[in-house]
Amino acid sequence: MKKPLLFAALLLMGRIFIVAQTPDPAPALLLYFDTDRSALTEAHQQEITQFLANLPGKPTDYSITIAGHTDARGSDAYNQNLSMRRGQGVAEFLAGRGFPPAAVQVNAKGEVAPLAANDSDEGMLRNRRVELHVERGAWSQRPSDLVPLMKVHFQAGRGITFASPLSGSRVQIPGGVLVYPDGSPVQGEVELQYREWRNLYDYLSFGLPMHYSDGRGSFFFNSNGMFEVQAYQKGQALGIAKGQSIQVSFVQTRDMPDVNLYRFEPKSGQWVTAPSAGPASAAMPAVLSDFLVETTNNGFGQNLCTPSALRFSAKDRPADILAEAVQTGYELATGARRNASAFFQDPYQEDTALVRLSERTQVQVHRYEDVKSYFYIEDLQGSFEELGLLRDFKWEYVPSLLQSNLTDEDMNRAWDAVYLAYDVDNNLYDVQFVSPKLKLEIKARMLRMDGRQVTREENPPLFREYKSIQKKRWESKLAEVAALRRFLSLSLALRENDELCLGHVEWLKYFVNNRKKMAERYGRHVAADYRANPDAGNALIQAFNQRCRATKMANLSTRMPQSDLGRLTATLQVVDFGVYNCDQIFRLGAETQVLAASFRSTDGQPIQSRQTSIIEKSSQMMLSAPSPNQVYYTPSKAFDIVVTGTNGRTYLLRESEFAALPLAGRSAADFVLEDVTDQVKTPKDWMRVLGI
Repeated sequence: MKKPLLFAALLLMGRIFIVAQTPDPAPALLLYFDTDRSALTEAHQQEITQFLANLPGKPTDYSITIAGHTDARGSDAYNQNLSMRRGQGVAEFLAGRGFPPAAVQVNAKGEVAPLAANDSDEGMLRNRRVELHVERGAWSQRPSDLVPLMKVHFQAGRGITFASPLSGSRVQIPGGVLVYPDGSPVQGEVELQYREWRNLYDYLSFGLPMHYSDGRGSFFFNSNGMFEVQAYQKGQALGIAKGQSIQVSFVQTRDMPDVNLYRFEPKSGQWVTAPSAGPASAAMPAVLSDFLVETTNNGFGQNLCTPSALRFSAKDRPADILAEAVQTGYELATGARRNASAFFQDPYQEDTALVRLSERTQVQVHRYEDVKSYFYIEDLQGSFEELGLLRDFKWEYVPSLLQSNLTDEDMNRAWDAVYLAYDVDNNLYDVQFVSPKLKLEIKARMLRMDGRQVTREENPPLFREYKSIQKKRWESKLAEVAALRRFLSLSLALRENDELCLGHVEWLKYFVNNRKKMAERYGRHVAADYRANPDAGNALIQAFNQRCRATKMANLSTRMPQSDLGRLTATLQVVDFGVYNCDQIFRLGAETQVLAASFRSTDGQPIQSRQTSIIEKSSQMMLSAPSPNQVYYTPSKAFDIVVTGTNGRTYLLRESEFAALPLAGRSAADFVLEDVTDQVKTPKDWMRVLGI
């Protein structure tokens, strides 16, 4: 144990004393975890599901606070992150059951609130837990609440390093840097609050203006991610001591040029370039064109489409891997290699899922000698090698209250796969037949052809051999998936420049539609025989890697002066708590018209706009006008218009409806919008409503 037992006992006694003075409400549900585990087990999910089934009303009626805890093993920082992962897993499960993320608060308690002493296995088990506290009617929906806060507790004198389990961004607060509003140092327990906005529908849920102004005019943000970091003690906002800073290592969403750091000033309602303890932010950030921003967002253009250099482990022989990859590509192009359709449709699936999909074949169940309960299994394409071991046996269906029934319809159905599991207690087999939309599970006993049942002594070695053959087949299938992944990865070195802008899924479609071209390309590389000529293979890889690096450096140097390359990195020295924005700024093209806008709901009621957002989905751009009664029109674009009313309601004019309006040459327009307030309770609801 990392702490002396006496210290741990004193700490526990202190916590018990505090709880006795200010008791927390009893949790509505307790979940216990194994050592160093944070994933929800099936038992956890059943417990939560049963608990939710007993809650009256609907999920949106409740506010839920989740507290994650650990035992005392591990460092403070590790336990804080482990407790956050435990709580976040429960929060994600609740989100899947309809609870708005904004109504679910996750607190990471680490090891500081034990239920029992950490000097026994039983005590530590009680401390490895997640608590759910439920309150009805306590949640109020505000625009900035749609992206929930993560909250962790720490001692001000010791500081904290917190890593977001969602993005990997890190917040490091040294000990002794926090101060009260009067400048005096903070002591005792502090709550760190942190959240991020990372995509278009998060930004829509943000609730703050998305434009920036300085002496040159007013500009729009093209966000590379935003974050909020705050610290509180008993509800009182804290600050950072003068001359001190905290470090935020923020994982930006994209590799974008000319990004600067901005901070939102609540008093003025404006964004300003953020003060920093490191290299200063530019006083006058670079202003980009809307075309350049669209190019960055869409990834078009040779420089922006150059992928990262290929990487290999120290034990790899790159030329051999290249030789295997080009052989795979040639076989795929010529049709010599099959069963890759699932990979081509979605190469991002897990390996096991791809193997399952590749197993889809034709399996038929037949009656044996017209005896209703007897059957045998026929693998029509010979895909399941392990079934060959059982060809000299037949099966007897055993009805079970817990399993499905074997019907005549099942006998006539063509199944995609069959899997067996041996029930040693009953000397029976669980037989599972699978098709895309149906799964049948039955109990059956294995019989010899003369009708004698295979005994308890005979079945185990037979089943072990069955599993051994199945394992070898799976390993072979997994090796095929690995070969396909290497083919796709190494294809980057063989692609033409215009193909580099295609994502993996799009390029695989391009491959299928251009098989003759691909057969010629990969045939040339197969003929080069990189196994026998490794120097040629290594030279091809090195040339590609050098081109990647040179193009990226050229991209940086042309978009950002060399002297400014270090002015903003992902690691930020933050001197004030608040909301920060890692953004480009840009202006619209000359063809853009600014329209004075008035808004009405579909029932004819006037809408007083608090904020108006203009969404251009194809380029992932969101415009926020300085005036809430302004809308932009560009002949070549169609926008979605989102209005947040002063009444707290949210309204939408869809892209198709906007495109149908006669706006060319006009200076003012009246817009009719749909009330979508009840449809957008989470950021992902915006993705669905807008079709993003």
